[in-house]
Amino acid sequence: MLDFKETMLMKKVTHIALVLSFILFSFIFVKNNALAANIVQQEYANQNKTAKWTLYDDGKLVIQGTGEMNATFWYINNYVHSIESIEIANGITSICNDSFRACSKVKSITIPGSVTSIGSGLFYECTGLTSVTISGAVTTIGAQTFYGCTGLTSITIPGSVNTIGAKSFYGCTGLTAITIPASVTGIGDSAFAECTNLEQVNISDTLLSKIDISNVFLNSKWYYKAKYPIGAIIDDGTIRYKITSYNFDQQDDYIGNVIIIGRTTDNQNKKIGSISIYDDPNTNGKKYHITEIASNAFRNDKNLKEFYYYGNGISKISKNAFQNCKNLMSFYFSPASSLQVICSGAFSNSKKLSNVKIHSLKLTTIQKNAFLNCGKKDSKSFDPNTNRYVYNPWLEIFIATKNLKSIGKKAIPEYAKVYIYKPSNKKYKKLFKKSGYKNKLATGWTKATGKNDFSQYE
Repeated sequence: MLDFKETMLMKKVTHIALVLSFILFSFIFVKNNALAANIVQQEYANQNKTAKWTLYDDGKLVIQGTGEMNATFWYINNYVHSIESIEIANGITSICNDSFRACSKVKSITIPGSVTSIGSGLFYECTGLTSVTISGAVTTIGAQTFYGCTGLTSITIPGSVNTIGAKSFYGCTGLTAITIPASVTGIGDSAFAECTNLEQVNISDTLLSKIDISNVFLNSKWYYKAKYPIGAIIDDGTIRYKITSYNFDQQDDYIGNVIIIGRTTDNQNKKIGSISIYDDPNTNGKKYHITEIASNAFRNDKNLKEFYYYGNGISKISKNAFQNCKNLMSFYFSPASSLQVICSGAFSNSKKLSNVKIHSLKLTTIQKNAFLNCGKKDSKSFDPNTNRYVYNPWLEIFIATKNLKSIGKKAIPEYAKVYIYKPSNKKYKKLFKKSGYKNKLATGWTKATGKNDFSQYE
């Protein structure tokens, strides 16, 4: 048996335990009540009062009940900046136009299987929305449903959908891929226009034949690849270009690369004697870098007399590009150009060529026979300093580069006069001599200007 002291001690321990339990229970109760979300607003969602929506102070919007949701937007619109999440209970059959318009804090949403119709402008400019799950019961995605949802990166369109409305995904710049199920029979105007990062589209040939991709997918990456595939020809009325690659990670609206393959096929322009290129070609405002003049691009062009390039591209003039242009007299490349290589036979047998100015500072290589038989020997005179006859130059070549590293055999005819940066440079002398060019190198370009044109590169 417990004595009196032990009995009293047990009573105290029991009492303390009860007090502590009460305190703990009270703390949990108060905490839970404090954390419990309070209702900010609650309204019926249709005239029949079979559904209602409830907005809590934690930003959660709950829609529950049955039937249509058709009396919502005008109330919810007052709280668009407070809504952070949306929960739609199974039982709702349709969601009216503009219901969640500009709810920019909502990140994801699931449309339950009971919903068969979602209204126009439903998620209009919900810029924070990143993913959407649509049930397999929805048949129509209304006009402007996801208009301007720039954060949207993932969406699955179920096989139940048969219509995608106009501008439904307009300006969804976060979308990179989309699959349009075979069930879809119609897509509205500009549905995926300005989805600038959309690069992969899975769509049936049947549906593709019914739509104008220049409208539906305007300015998406996929549009350019589909409308102007690699190998396609761009004819700007003067020059024909061939698309060689796409690279959308560029600035200033550049999306890919092209090469020059020759003159336009335009009957009014294809015989013009002088060709000047000031800018890169474009399609619908998007530009392509010109990387080279292709092999045989202007070969045997009897009408070409002058060629001027003022751009900053073109790293290569390919093999035989201007071969046998019997009336070509002048050729010019700007200081901004990226020309690095003049390939073999590039200008060979263009016998009237007399004035070549290559201002590119990046030129490193002139391959064999590049200017073979260009210009003409004209007259000759005796040079007492070398004790040999020299030809009075008809062909004059101005080369501005400081980086010349290779000159092929017979690249430049002996009778030509070459103006080069610092002709006293031993490296250059050796390069030219090895190629077969034995004339003295000159500096400056005094024929027309009367001054040293190399001064601008000092």
